[in-house]
Amino acid sequence: MRAIGSVKGFDDLYPKLLNLVAGEQLYDVTGLRDKSGIARVKQVLNNLHLEMVLGGFKEGHIHQENNYIVVHRVQPNTQKGYMLVAHIAISKGSKDCGYIDPIKLHQTRAKFIIGASINISSYEVSKNANSLQGMPNKLVEMAPVVIPQGLDYEGPYAEVIVPEYFPLGSIMIFETQMQNFNMLLDEFCSQGGQEAVSDLTLVDLNVILHHAEGEDVMLPGKVCQVEILPNLAKPTQWFKDQFDRVSSSVLNFMRPKYFALVISIAYKAARRAVIEQSSEFIASGHSFTQDLALCAVQMHGLVKSASLDPGAATPSLAAGLLHFTAGWARCWGRDVFISLRGLSLTTGNFEGAKKHILAFASTLKHGLIPNLLDSVWNPVNIQDYVLSTPDGTFLLSKPVKRCFPKDHTWVAWDDPWAYTYSSTVTTALLRSCGEAFPVPN
Repeated sequence: MRAIGSVKGFDDLYPKLLNLVAGEQLYDVTGLRDKSGIARVKQVLNNLHLEMVLGGFKEGHIHQENNYIVVHRVQPNTQKGYMLVAHIAISKGSKDCGYIDPIKLHQTRAKFIIGASINISSYEVSKNANSLQGMPNKLVEMAPVVIPQGLDYEGPYAEVIVPEYFPLGSIMIFETQMQNFNMLLDEFCSQGGQEAVSDLTLVDLNVILHHAEGEDVMLPGKVCQVEILPNLAKPTQWFKDQFDRVSSSVLNFMRPKYFALVISIAYKAARRAVIEQSSEFIASGHSFTQDLALCAVQMHGLVKSASLDPGAATPSLAAGLLHFTAGWARCWGRDVFISLRGLSLTTGNFEGAKKHILAFASTLKHGLIPNLLDSVWNPVNIQDYVLSTPDGTFLLSKPVKRCFPKDHTWVAWDDPWAYTYSSTVTTALLRSCGEAFPVPN
C-alpha cells in the first residue's frame, strides 16, 4: 500500500497498510536521485495538474481496457490536451506488458513527455524500529516513444503503441493537439435555440420537452407531428442544421459532447418559453415553482386517440405517465378536475382549463360527468375558473353541445342524435347540483 497520511505522499511504496493513527514510527528521510522514490514523475504530474487547472482543461476522455487506463484531459477551446496511459498494478511481480489496442488519435499531433516504471528489487522491508522504510526500488525512465502516423477512413491519425517492456505500475504521458479544429463550432451550436422555439405554444412545447413514447404510438409516423403541429417545423430545422454541422465538422468521439450541448441549449430555450407563457405567479416565482409548472406542460398534450373534441384534434390532460397516455386511458374526469386548479389555472393556461370544462360538461348525464365523478368537483372548478380568469363569467353563458339527447339516452359520439342540442354552462351546472332537476336514483 502507498502511504498517503502525510506530506511525504506517494514517494515511497509500502507492502502493507500502515498504522498512521497509533503508530509512533517516523518516515525515513527520502534521498535524492535513485533514492527519491517516484518524486521525479510526481513533480511532472503536479506541474501538468497546475497547468490544466489554470488553463481550463475541463474535458475528459477515459478508456479502460484490461489492466490499462487511459485518461485524456483536453482544453475545450484549443483542443490541446495531455494523455496518461497507465498499466495499473492490481497484483505484483509480473513484468508482462499485458495488452491494449493501439490508441488512435485522429487528426491529432502527439508528443511524448515522460514515461517510467518502478523496478522493485525486493518486497521485504527493513524492520527498523525507529523509522518506516519503503520497499527498495528504482525509478526507471523510458526512452522517448516514437509515435507513428497512419491514415484510415476517418483521416490521418497518430498512433500510440505500448512498448514491449511496460510492466505493471508503468505510465506514459503525452501532449496532444488536435489539428484543423473548428474553434467556432461551440458558438454555432449555442446560437439560435431561443429563436427556434419562439413561436411554440405550450402544446408544441409538450412535444419538445416531455412527449412520452406512449403518446406517439397512435401517430402514423414522426412526420405526422409536424403536420398536426406545424410550429414544430422551425425547431425541427434548427436541430437538423445543428447536427448536420456537428456530423461534418468533428470526429466520432467528439459527437456526444456536441449532441449534449445542442440538447442542453434546446432544453433551456424551451423551458424559458414555457415560463414566459405562464402566469405572473410562475414567471416571477422561485425556480422550484417553475419546475413544478413544467409538470403542467408535461401532462397536457395532443394525442390523436384522446382528443377532447371527437371531431377535431384537441389537447387533453393525461391521468398519468407513462401508462395513462393514449386512448380511453388518458383523460379521466376525476383526475382532470382534481388537478385542474394547479395544472391549468395557477399556471395561467385558462384556455386549456376552459376546453376541459366544456368538454366534460357536454357529456353530462343525470347530473354526473364521466369517470365515477360525483357532482362536487366540477362546480368547484367552474368557480375557480370564474374567479381566476379575466373573462371568467363569460364561461357561464357559453353554449355547450350536449353529447346525449334530452331524454338521457346513451349514444356514441358519432351517432346522428349526438350533439344535436346545446345548453349553457349555467344550465349544466344547475343540473349537476340538482337545483333545477332531481338526480335520478
